[in-house]
Amino acid sequence: MHFQIWDDGDESVGIHGNFAELDIDVGFLDGEDRQEYIESIKETLGAAFSSIWDNGRVRVATEEELMAIDPVMPEANNDQMFLERMARYTRSMNGVPVDRVSIHSDDLLRLINMVTSQHVLFIAGGKE
Repeated sequence: MHFQIWDDGDESVGIHGNFAELDIDVGFLDGEDRQEYIESIKETLGAAFSSIWDNGRVRVATEEELMAIDPVMPEANNDQMFLERMARYTRSMNGVPVDRVSIHSDDLLRLINMVTSQHVLFIAGGKE
């Protein structure tokens, strides 16, 4: 199961938000046991990242929960949501040495495809 962890920071004083994603296997459980395990994971992740970031309220949600909030515009079909997530991730990496920063290959490929498709549209529109 895919978990997203984030805080908003406080941009008014220059504190950027943080963002992390984790995949944790919960497929070996079902029903009530599964839901209790997921809630336990969320509480544990929230406490751990709150201690690590020390930067306000940490939020934890499963990808399923986020899709339930906005089922019409899942990130997979919404470039703006994807770019906002990438921006949160980028801000969270501020000050991290380059050799310690990583991006999932699917996300990198999506960014490359977005940039190249925009470049093609830009050329096609006669603007270059």
